[in-house]
Amino acid sequence: MRPCTGQGRALLLASTTALALMSASPLMAQTAKPSAADEQPVQLDDIIVTAERSEVAIQDAPLAVSAIGAADLQKRQINSIEALASSIPNVSFGRAVGIARIAIRGVGLDTTTPGSEGRVAYHLDGVYLSRPTIALGTFFDVARVEVVRGPQGTLYGRNATGGAVNVITQDPEKDFGGYARVALGNYNLVRAEGAVSAPLSDAVSLRLAVQKIDRDGYGRNIHTGNDVDDEHTTAARVKLLIEPNDDFRNVASLDYYTADDANYHYHYLAQGNPTLAPLAFRLGGTTAPNARDTNNDTDTHNRRKVWGFGNQLDWTLGPATLSSVTGYRESKTQFLSDADNTTLLLANLYNREISSQFSQELRLSGKSERFDWLVGAYYFSEDINGVNGFSPMSRALVGGAMTPAIGAAFGGLQKTTSYAAFGQATWRASDKLSLIVGLRWSKDRKALDEYSVVNLATDYPGLPPNQFPTPTKLQRNSWSSLTPRVTLEYAFTPDVKAYATYAEGFKGGGYSVGSVASPYQPEKLKDYEAGLKAEWFDRRLRTNLSAFFYDYSNLQVQKVLATGTFFENAAKAEIRGIELESSLLATQNLRIDLNGALLHSEYTQFQTSDPSRSYLGVLDLSGNRIAQAPPYSATLAVQYGLPTGLGDWTFRAESIWVGKVYFNQFNRDVLSQDAHNKLNAFVTWTHPAGAWTVTAYGRNLTDETLIATAVTSNPLLTTPVLGTFEPPRTFGVEIGWRF
Repeated sequence: MRPCTGQGRALLLASTTALALMSASPLMAQTAKPSAADEQPVQLDDIIVTAERSEVAIQDAPLAVSAIGAADLQKRQINSIEALASSIPNVSFGRAVGIARIAIRGVGLDTTTPGSEGRVAYHLDGVYLSRPTIALGTFFDVARVEVVRGPQGTLYGRNATGGAVNVITQDPEKDFGGYARVALGNYNLVRAEGAVSAPLSDAVSLRLAVQKIDRDGYGRNIHTGNDVDDEHTTAARVKLLIEPNDDFRNVASLDYYTADDANYHYHYLAQGNPTLAPLAFRLGGTTAPNARDTNNDTDTHNRRKVWGFGNQLDWTLGPATLSSVTGYRESKTQFLSDADNTTLLLANLYNREISSQFSQELRLSGKSERFDWLVGAYYFSEDINGVNGFSPMSRALVGGAMTPAIGAAFGGLQKTTSYAAFGQATWRASDKLSLIVGLRWSKDRKALDEYSVVNLATDYPGLPPNQFPTPTKLQRNSWSSLTPRVTLEYAFTPDVKAYATYAEGFKGGGYSVGSVASPYQPEKLKDYEAGLKAEWFDRRLRTNLSAFFYDYSNLQVQKVLATGTFFENAAKAEIRGIELESSLLATQNLRIDLNGALLHSEYTQFQTSDPSRSYLGVLDLSGNRIAQAPPYSATLAVQYGLPTGLGDWTFRAESIWVGKVYFNQFNRDVLSQDAHNKLNAFVTWTHPAGAWTVTAYGRNLTDETLIATAVTSNPLLTTPVLGTFEPPRTFGVEIGWRF
């Protein structure tokens, strides 16, 4: 399938603009009426979100927020964050060594260093999950997913510079019930998921949910005959609801996730140094002819164990409501891969991270006819034992014999403590005009005891990669910030509302664990944004439009050197864009969704060197694009429902366009994914009684080979470019039963 051309982008922009202008026409809004012949009103459904820390209809939330409920998640087979990303404007997703790299409007995560934190805050049932390595195992038995675009420093706090993702799982129900679903697909996929809710008393209910996924690899290690990029995971969650009356509600949850497979494999993509082939090839190593296969002397090992506890209490105390959100989580992730990606034993890459985190948030809120308010406090603590390294490493890397030595280890023990106090107030000056003002004070403290060891003199003793040196260098530092938000909202009519926002985001400084270097500095983002949310034709057409400008300073950018991976601060960058989310319910059965985004990002001040092309010296990267920031993206979906006496049929087709994506700051073609188009299709049959559903699905129907992320490896290996792929063409059938 050809990528979207300049003419195609112009057509996309023209159609998007025409739709927005049409929706803004008062004449069109006044003349369209639902047909009297319809048996029920032809209207788009209301969507309730909690993006503002209270329940509100999505059209009444004065910010750029998208939400997808459980029914649509099932029909569209969205069972991962990766599948979700293409449904929401300006959201992109990549993965490396099992790390979820979520980016919103080009602001995301571009590192695999242990202890690193993303710029998009990921929440599970209200609890912030700090580790990007554990977000991938939380997406099951989901009630709703919300994605808030733009900095959310006031209400979401730390590391919400790009926005926030809220995954809300199903709560226990007061009546007995549940569901079971089994999906069978190509690559021998078997995905089973189910949940059951049961009342224990009039005030207490319990819910148990489980998921099991087994799938063969998308490729094969032709050297060993074993799979690569397969998946074998198990997850479970139990939730307890205590709700004795309308004023008191407490939900406690306990979840567990484990993975043991060869997923997230790094594939050889290209030569990083254009003047010199990777060392492994010069020494006679070979790689696989098929991009999705590999030819490695060592198989990939992905091991993960994660468990967590969460509790949310909401207690109405007269005119105010007290909310408490408590979270605790432990994780252990290990990843082992062949770093040179050939049949030679030159170097094996390993990444290990053991973490525990605790968080506590308290909020007190109240509402009146003209005034809403919220104040709160937050505490967060996390301990991480992490390491990146290469072991064993061949002495051939430094001109010696092809014999294995111990290798290198870059890691340490890091402790993070964070405190915050925040508040937000909404004043409805009139029925049309509202003012929202918020402010958050945050302070982060980090302490790091680290080591950096390279040993190519001692023979490799065959020790497992969980035995590392004792930390030798202790560093401590702290950073604080004030992040304000001011929003002015005006309702032209109950269905047409506009807003203008100034907000700031802050990501604290930190350490490149194992680099034994000075800390990198905090980054700050200033957001100037305006939006129009509208529903027309008696809610047959919904158009949500937003435009924004980011003034971004002190960006934290990763570089890979022979002595480890470290961060440096890029001076300044600018990001600006426009987004449209639109839905048209043409008839009771025909729905058309068009989501589109234009994004312009560039460094305005940034000088640095490229380790894979050190001979070029210091480079001026002004004008280069930010990583994970495609210049355009769009999704067109057409859905048609066909009721019959034997059940209801739903047909859905999706076409997704994404512009060229660079994966690091140097904007090189060997570290990019070209513009592309991807097609998905779904057919769902629902039994007349609603108990049974059958969904047939196909994703990436044209079987595009798309790069999810790419990095340059260690200079000792002459910087080969390694990367991961998005899934190939996948198809299957899912059978569901609800009781």
